[in-house]
Amino acid sequence: MNPTLNKNIVIISLGDTERKSDGYEIHTSRLIEQLKMTSNKITVIQFSQKEDEFETDGVSYISKKALSRKKSKLKKMIAGVIGFNPLSQIFFQFESYYKLSKYKRLIREADEVYIGGCIFYGAFRLVKSLKKKILIDTHFISKDLALKMKSKHRIVGSILAQIWHIIENNILNNVDEIITVSENDKNFIARHYKVDPKNIKVIHNEVAAADFEKYQPEAIKLKNDLAIKNKIALFIGNLGAVHNADAEEFIRKKLAPHTPNITYVIVGKNPDKLESKENIIYTGFVDAVDPYIIMADVCLAPLAFGGGTKIKVLDYMKYGKEILATDIALEGISSEDIQPIKLNMFASRLNKI
Repeated sequence: MNPTLNKNIVIISLGDTERKSDGYEIHTSRLIEQLKMTSNKITVIQFSQKEDEFETDGVSYISKKALSRKKSKLKKMIAGVIGFNPLSQIFFQFESYYKLSKYKRLIREADEVYIGGCIFYGAFRLVKSLKKKILIDTHFISKDLALKMKSKHRIVGSILAQIWHIIENNILNNVDEIITVSENDKNFIARHYKVDPKNIKVIHNEVAAADFEKYQPEAIKLKNDLAIKNKIALFIGNLGAVHNADAEEFIRKKLAPHTPNITYVIVGKNPDKLESKENIIYTGFVDAVDPYIIMADVCLAPLAFGGGTKIKVLDYMKYGKEILATDIALEGISSEDIQPIKLNMFASRLNKI
């Protein structure tokens, strides 16, 4: 990324970027902040659950409703049988291509177009046809995630790895610049897709400084309102993401029943509307995770697979919390204070708190 003043930039994104409700949106919002310092005009076309157009802090947002990503009984059934829902992904490519085609003029006028992840194959094809400079902000490498999935879902992981190799290879070898969040991802792309490392730029995920003064009173009130007497173990994650959903299932089925002295607080989008019970509390989406981190006795990242740098771990770290995390959760994060542990060690460690 070569900053030049007065650029006209279009960013194509997934989710309500200005809300910063998950790692993807947080990373995209930070990219926007960086670009604001070197650009006069930024337009974000984002796919979410609403139709809207507005401007915030000098950035124009166009929100398009992603109908293909809505939950349904059929989609849940398919995902339950094979572990993922290919129909949504396929339909989304056609839907995104069609809806973005209405903004061809806007895209043609741009100096650069940033595409948020290889999930936007439809967007890539459209922008490529307009002969615009394309920068792909990978967020994570889907093939890498799929290969890691094989440890738990061998067939699904193998199928997805093959599919994503074809898609990502086509995209990553036909864009002008690639942005990754870690050296791990950069090396993976160079090795698996034979991309020249000179065309890959690493922009590390970062978190804001800790703010105890602002969030401590809210943390105290929150703990009182929830009436939690046990020790608190916190997990943050959008449960609509497959790796976070897998971690939640591990907490619910493997940890909670064997650690009755621990109350698990799970913070993040809860699309399946899982209900709090016994020693598990689901909060759903919250505006700020800081008070939840402050009130926690230990923070968890029991990820069996995943990609990119885990912002949840960086958030835990900024408040100096004890962290129980797998090696997958710590990828791309350098800290001598956190040692990865295996999933079968979580319960015993928690029972000692």
